[in-house]
Amino acid sequence: MAWTDIFNLAKRVAKGEGKDRKFGLAFNHYNSDPYWDLQTYAAPLQLKMFDKKAEKMSVDTALWKKVWNDFADLYQSKIIPSPADLNLGGGDHIKNSVIITDPFQSDIFMNGRVAMTIAGYDYVSQLTQARDAAAKNPKIPSVDWDVVTMPQFTEVPGTGGNIMLNNLMAINANAQNGEDAWDFIAFNNSKEWARLKSRSSYEMVSRKSFLKPKDGNTYNIAAFYSLKPVPPQDPVIDRLYEEKPNLYQIRQLAQQLILDVLEKKRSVDEALETWQTQGDVLLQQIKTNPNGPLDGTGTYDGGGKTN
Repeated sequence: MAWTDIFNLAKRVAKGEGKDRKFGLAFNHYNSDPYWDLQTYAAPLQLKMFDKKAEKMSVDTALWKKVWNDFADLYQSKIIPSPADLNLGGGDHIKNSVIITDPFQSDIFMNGRVAMTIAGYDYVSQLTQARDAAAKNPKIPSVDWDVVTMPQFTEVPGTGGNIMLNNLMAINANAQNGEDAWDFIAFNNSKEWARLKSRSSYEMVSRKSFLKPKDGNTYNIAAFYSLKPVPPQDPVIDRLYEEKPNLYQIRQLAQQLILDVLEKKRSVDEALETWQTQGDVLLQQIKTNPNGPLDGTGTYDGGGKTN
């Protein structure tokens, strides 16, 4: 489905008020951080905060505005839970002077507070464990679930979600036992090892023939690999963050501004214009002083405006 389809569906199923509110969608089944949720949502678009020299901001654009407006509408309509919303439900309670702990208090999908969530392949094992535990104890929640592909942007069809590659191997050019090392790598990429590794509940092997639902489940496992993954960040940008640690302040400025938007202290246009303008000031300071303290000009003051 497209993101617009998911948003419309989320709006249809969301209902209730206060601690009884049932939300339509969550970008994380444990907590809510608007800035990082926004990054998850916008990742396939590969929007750029600044140029490849980290000298000029590039956020006051139509596409950035669309992404922020989409997100603000979902939060303000309580389709997606905010951190404050999540604090209204779950948690420990006291009965006869004894603290009773809800083991699923922090999982908003498993405890029924959200209809749809985004999670990785490892979450399948957690849902399976909850199902097995619920069969023995009716007080433990269990949900009826399945898996679909990540929603897609019409601007980037066929792309969604992320893939992380673990346990990559290489042979040192000066290795004394190069042939033995090659044999070991060949074994780790063989069908025999893939067959054994495919039993893992937390990782998927790269050989599709060994990918099947486990533990009696019948979920749509193909959803995890049907789309192209979001390309990794430009290595030039990665290197800039290494060379100029102060660049994190550009992100920190955005974290405050998105909260202003969600709390209706600013419009999206005002927030992105501020991010663009004050970000440019910060970038010039960072260019001069990439590691040390800055003079404070262009930093957020916590009162709905920037210095």
